[in-house]
Amino acid sequence: WPSGRAVVLRHDTQVELGAPGRPSSLLLAWSDAPGEVAPGRVRLQGPDLHELPESSAPLGVVLLAEGERPERYEAHTTLRDALLGLTPRGVMVRHLPSQRGVWLRVGQAAMTDGFNAAALGGALVRAAMERPGVRAAEVLLVTGGPEEVQALEPAADRTRALAEALFRMEHGALEMACEACDFEALCDAEEELRQAHRRLTGG
Repeated sequence: WPSGRAVVLRHDTQVELGAPGRPSSLLLAWSDAPGEVAPGRVRLQGPDLHELPESSAPLGVVLLAEGERPERYEAHTTLRDALLGLTPRGVMVRHLPSQRGVWLRVGQAAMTDGFNAAALGGALVRAAMERPGVRAAEVLLVTGGPEEVQALEPAADRTRALAEALFRMEHGALEMACEACDFEALCDAEEELRQAHRRLTGG
């Protein structure tokens, strides 16, 4: 699908996914093990864009990458920037940190030209492959009912908590005394997070 930055206004919109007020979830994850990520695979759970029963629907996006994972917070920003860099022609893509999801607005012209889930997933795979260290990427798109998108939330919440903890480590805002930190339980469950904390504190 060709690139071309677009601002799609409401009156030019044919399909909207993950809009404010609708369930929307974003999960970004790395694998260190070769072969766990199928290069270029795009999977769809739910109807394709032209089959949606309504013009507005929930949206879940899972981006899996395999490769040389950057250290600490860059592991999150590398994949987040792949999403933020998406510019499919006739399609507006917005990241909604406050709602912890993705908002996609597809214009009438793009739908007429055949934009679909495969085009969206393919664009995201290509964007991920352009990021440093990524050797393979695959995407899962969820366009089913609200409960299917919301089923992603436990895993998405955990990755967001890890990203926030790493961000605060990077910027010196994380408590160095574990008993005073609101991420203590998360560190207790994640060995790599404890290792990162020890490296930063010299402990």
